[in-house]
Amino acid sequence: MCHWQYKFWNAETNGANRRVYTSASNGFLKRGVTPGDTIYVISQHEGRLYLGGRMTVNRIVSRREAIALFGNKNLYDATEFAIGSERDGTILRYDRVLALDLTKCLRFLTREGERGASFVSRTRLDNQALRGIRELTSQTAALLDEVLELTDDLTSTDEATVVSEQFLEGAKRTVVVNRYERDRAARTKCLAVHGTKCCVCTFDFGAVFGPEGEGCIHVHHLTPLSEIGEAYVVDSVRDLRPVCPNCHAMIHMGGRTRTIDEVRELLRKNAQPK
Repeated sequence: MCHWQYKFWNAETNGANRRVYTSASNGFLKRGVTPGDTIYVISQHEGRLYLGGRMTVNRIVSRREAIALFGNKNLYDATEFAIGSERDGTILRYDRVLALDLTKCLRFLTREGERGASFVSRTRLDNQALRGIRELTSQTAALLDEVLELTDDLTSTDEATVVSEQFLEGAKRTVVVNRYERDRAARTKCLAVHGTKCCVCTFDFGAVFGPEGEGCIHVHHLTPLSEIGEAYVVDSVRDLRPVCPNCHAMIHMGGRTRTIDEVRELLRKNAQPK
């Protein structure tokens, strides 16, 4: 784990929508960082921990080598630079914050054994706790990997995206739903039974657009996220329904999931003559 000063934690300094492929420190070699190691880029502000992204180290170079490599004399003031492959790093996000419950799960390897992060109060991280380079336990690395996987595709905003254990659980269930909705075999079984007309508004792409529109339909997952656990297995006939893109958008509009009957009722009410 490599700490970046918060005053540099912004797109103006480091660029927007870029991947993490380099990081600077005075302690990489001293801390035993070598090619093949993973670096998680973090920052701290007002007692909160920000997780920027992850990169894999290809080599460690000196400041002089880094200046020559990047053609920039105004690099961060450090003696060592970890260099990786731009295509392998994750997107650098400045808005991703670990909630207190997740921050308290982090564990680091020290000469005295494992230890957690230090707090100055019950709700505030010690801003000196994670300075420099910290070696993570394998469980902590796996947790951060999970956070990155489940949040990298979220739209970045000016406000913080706070990731808690509850957030992760909901995100994991959403990933399960999205996987089944896009699974070719599950989709084929669903459409074989329920057909390709939208089950909300009955729109039929094939009837309207001809052969080129045949089979152009979304598949919606009916089972509530709260009922999906690790052992959940989709039933393509029971759990999936064909819906057109417009009705699918209305089902999920506003951050909630409406039932098919609710969207049908909305359509019925607003289709009535005024």
